[in-house]
Amino acid sequence: MTNFERFATTYRAELTRLVAANPADFGFAPANADTVADRMIAAFAKGSYNKDGKAVKATCKKLGIAYTYAGINAFLKG
Repeated sequence: MTNFERFATTYRAELTRLVAANPADFGFAPANADTVADRMIAAFAKGSYNKDGKAVKATCKKLGIAYTYAGINAFLKG
C-alpha cells in the first residue's frame, strides 16, 4: 500500500467516525461521508486540498504526519 493509499483509507475512516459522532459539526449528513471523502481524496491527489478540517487533523495524528501542507505533501509523495 502506498502512502497515498494509506492516507486516503485513514482519512475516509476518520471522516466517517467524526461525522457519525458529531453530525452537527459538519455541513452534511453521515450518509454522505463517502461522497465527501471521495471529493477530498481527489483534491489530495491534485494537491488542491484544504487541510483545515477535523478529519485531516485526525488523519495526520493517526499516521504521525506533521499537520502542515509540507508534512502532508511529503507523506503523500513518499
